[in-house]
Order: sequence, then structure tokens, then C-alpha cells
Amino acid sequence: MAQTTKTPKVDTKQKSTPKNGEINISKYKTNPPLLVVGDNKVRPNTYKQLGRATSFVSNGDSLYVNTGPHPYQLAVWDYIRKKEPIISDGLDKMVLSVLAKIGSYTHKNKDIRAFVKANLKNKVRTWIENITYTMLWSGKSVSEIIWERRYGKDGTAQLWIKDLINYHTSQVILRLNNYGTLTHGEQVLNSQFNTGVWVPRPILTENNKAYKVDRNCTGSHIRLPKDKLVIASYKDEGNNPHGTPALYAAVDFSLYKEAFKDMYSVALDRYGTPLMYFIVPATQTTEDIEDIDGTVRKKMFREALQEEVQSLSSGSVLILERQGNKDAPEPKVEALTTGNNFGDSFINAMNLMDQNMLHALGIPNLIIRDEGRGLGSGGSSERQLEIFDMAITQIAIKVSQVILEQIVGPLIRYNFSSILVPDADDYGEFGIKPMRYVDYKVMSDSTKVLTDAGVISPITNKKDKMYIRNQLGIPNEEEDE
Repeated sequence: MAQTTKTPKVDTKQKSTPKNGEINISKYKTNPPLLVVGDNKVRPNTYKQLGRATSFVSNGDSLYVNTGPHPYQLAVWDYIRKKEPIISDGLDKMVLSVLAKIGSYTHKNKDIRAFVKANLKNKVRTWIENITYTMLWSGKSVSEIIWERRYGKDGTAQLWIKDLINYHTSQVILRLNNYGTLTHGEQVLNSQFNTGVWVPRPILTENNKAYKVDRNCTGSHIRLPKDKLVIASYKDEGNNPHGTPALYAAVDFSLYKEAFKDMYSVALDRYGTPLMYFIVPATQTTEDIEDIDGTVRKKMFREALQEEVQSLSSGSVLILERQGNKDAPEPKVEALTTGNNFGDSFINAMNLMDQNMLHALGIPNLIIRDEGRGLGSGGSSERQLEIFDMAITQIAIKVSQVILEQIVGPLIRYNFSSILVPDADDYGEFGIKPMRYVDYKVMSDSTKVLTDAGVISPITNKKDKMYIRNQLGIPNEEEDE
């Protein structure tokens, strides 16, 4: 009897709806392989996350779970970013550089481009500034979108962005899921509240009595829905939703500088008003004085002199009484403080702290306090600026992606049908512009070379023309301002 070979069962149907009920639509066309039942499967068995990705923070001796910065630590960061000149100026320059990097918004669809630009007009630069600055000094930025209903000329209901409210980091609470990941509205074990970003709830008034304690409201805090949330984290490696501030490594040097400043003030005081000392004979004067116990005696010469120098600065004078033996010093007046100006040592120490703070922020020394040294080395200064430009570019790309995905994306989805409107599933992009004039020249020269070589064609190709104009910061002809 001939042996028959069993043909493996082939499943040609792909499940389009996962167990969680979400349907993720892709605009790309694929030709997936057949799912073979047996040992030769071509799709993963498990789609969900299996491990718990916990973020840790080191205190120098051990690691502990990162639950966000302590309020005391936040207070130190908030104090230093406002008071320390190097950090304050450094953060301002980083934010200004990011603002200079991010160009105008573009989209393939003219109607979408016009609508989004109308929502961003006169607002987006403030949003970029708030998001970038908060993210740099505290590690993360959390903002809430305020939506507004409007109507088009044809009566179509539209959803506009009225404003973007940026929260102070100390007000924000992050609740992670069982896998240590920031999600929105998910139930977790050992907690009666859902995951997500929580902010303070307003005080009860006639207009907001609807708030009730449930899985999305604790009574003091309320969870922001995903469609109202804009969150950005800086250096969020290791599944760290709290981020790491740019000034994190600069804090210690700022505290040292505070101590050196106090020492420097004392050194200047001692140099300008040196500590004087008097050696006087142990003799009595003719003036009577009454002690506390009522005893009347003759005033000592030391006491009379002390009254005479009361007008001098407190602690600036020492009066020593000469003893009667032969080895006692003769009466005299001298300065106890050295005549050398040791303040220069403290200035050098504070300059070192400034340099380390600049290194911590990633800012070249020549940008803030060159003092005529770095600019003389053309090659060195050029390399420093290139590295700084690369760092700023990465921050600008991160912020622009946050705005595209969390602000522009919902705005397009709520106002344009992906079925009826072409390219409605595309969020568009923000151009990343050069910061220096030399970069503009290099880009212009490169454009000419590529055009002459036929690689690009700005004259005949609309996309090439739009891209080049956007990179150079030139408004496109078809954009509706």
C-alpha cells in the first residue's frame, strides 16, 4: 500500500481585527506569504510586549526605580535655570537655535496645508519655545490641547486648535502600565486609576461640577485624554518617560560656583578692608566704669580704645592687651590680613565651573564666553559649531516630530477624511533650516551642482522646488499665508 503524504493545512485568511479591538490601517500595499500551520510559521506567535521595561536612576551607590524627579530636585533645577547666568543664557540660546532651525509647514495637499497653517499661524513658535524650554530644563514637557469648534462657509463643522497649555513639570504625574510603558486609559494591577498623564484638576465651580472620582479622576488630579495630550521627553533612553534634563550634569558645578562666590566676596572684603589688630598696654585710664554687679572700677585702656573704634566694620578689628612681662610685644597697630589679592584664585575656580556647565549643556565655549581665545582658531571654532549644529538639529527634529504626531496629526484626522481626501493620512513636515549663512551658500551651490547633473529638477519637478525653497526658508508660491 502506497504511503500518502499529508499536505499541510494552509490558512489564506489574515485576521484583520486583533483581540484588543483596534484596527490599524496601512496605506502601503503588500503581498504577505501564506500562513502555514505547523512548525514553519511566518508570523510571530506573540504580538504584545512580554517583558517589563523599567527605568532606573542611580544615586551613586545603588539603582532605584525611576518614578520621576523628587520635588526638591525639581526645585533646584527650577532655581538654577533662572538664577545661574551660564545655564539661563545657555538654555535660551539652545531654544533660540531650535526656533531658527524649524522652518515652515508643508503638505502635499493644498487644502490640508492651508488649514493646518491657519491653525499654526502666530502660535506655533510659542508652542515650540515652551515645549523645547520645558523639555530641556526639566526632562519632559506636557501640554494640553484646547479644541475649538468652528464652521466653514458651507456649514461644515470644523475642529480648530484654540490654544496649547503648557504645565509645570511639578504638576504632572505619569502612571505607567504593567509593562512599565506609558499608555493612555489602560487599567493596571493594584491601582484604581488608569494609565496616562495626570494634571491638577480645577477647583469645583458651577461650570465644572461634572468631575467625579473614577478611574480617570482622583479628585485632585485628572487624566488627559490622548487626543488632548502633547508630551515630549529629552534623553528618554531606557524607557524613561520622565526624560533627563539638559542641565542635569551642570547642577553640581552651579552649586560649587555658589560656594565659590561667597568665598570670593569674603576675599574681596578682606583685601579691601583688611583685619586690623591693636596691641595696647594693660593699664588703666582715669575714667570710672560700673560693672554689671554694680562694682565701680577704672576703665582699662583696651576698653577705651574699643569704644573709639566702634564705627569700624564689625569683626574688622582685634584689640590685644599687652602683658607685663619682658617678652610681651610692644604696643603697635598692624594689618592681620595679607596684602595679596587671592580673589583671582576664586575667579579661576568660578571660570572652571562655567566651562564645565557649558560642557554639560553641550554648548561650545565660544558661543557664550569666548573671551577672545577660541575665535582665533578657525578650524577649532568651525568644528565646535558643526557639533553644536548637529545637536540642535536633533532637538529640532524631535520637537517637530512631536508637533506633527500629537498636534497636526489629530488636527488632520478630525477635519479630513482619509477616504475622500487625497494624502489625508500624511501629516506633512516641517523644514529643518541651516542656522549659518555659510550653510545657505553650501546648500545653494549643492543645488546648482545637482540640478546641472540632472539629479534634481526644481524647474520641472514641483516636489524638488518645494523642498529646496523650504530648506532655504523661502515661502512656497502656492502656500496660503
